[in-house]
Amino acid sequence: MSDVLTENEIEMYRETGLLFPKTLLSEAEAANYLETLEAYEKETGGPVNGKWRYKSHLVFSWIDELMRRSEVLDPVEELLGPDIMIWSSHLYPKEPGDGRFISWHQDSAHWGLDSDKILTVWIALTEANEANGCMRMMLGSHKDGIAPHRDTWNPDNILTRGQTIDAKIDEEKAVWVMLKQGEASFHHVDMWHASKSNETKNRRG
Repeated sequence: MSDVLTENEIEMYRETGLLFPKTLLSEAEAANYLETLEAYEKETGGPVNGKWRYKSHLVFSWIDELMRRSEVLDPVEELLGPDIMIWSSHLYPKEPGDGRFISWHQDSAHWGLDSDKILTVWIALTEANEANGCMRMMLGSHKDGIAPHRDTWNPDNILTRGQTIDAKIDEEKAVWVMLKQGEASFHHVDMWHASKSNETKNRRG
């Protein structure tokens, strides 16, 4: 494996818990993956929902292929070290105007894993921006361990139990993780993050 991250990028991740944007795919490659997903949805009668959103690589061969690409794994190895393992994969498309959101939470609070040497690679198959519901992050929040969470069971919350951090959050301090098609972000398992609903007429993939 050749070095794919600079020292500054590695330090940025360590200090803030976040690294973005990083180009992993060409726009054409990202569009091709999106077309494959949408062809399946057309065949089955609607957007991917429910259980197909989680551990999606067990269902969709294209996701299994995508997550094993060196463009994805090499940066992860530089951030976490060798002997890495992929634990899961998720599909989180946001349909235009559907009103669903993701509340402020930490992945570590509900994944039930016993290590904090874990990160998420979020790959944009479409552009992700403020209007269509890109992620927001609280930089440095990964340094404070796991915060108390409560379940809200809000039906508009994409998270299964509507789990949210039980604390007052100054959202003005949050960073919008805006990505172009084919770009990715890397965030620490303890990072506080959320995303708003898609208010545009186009899908966020």
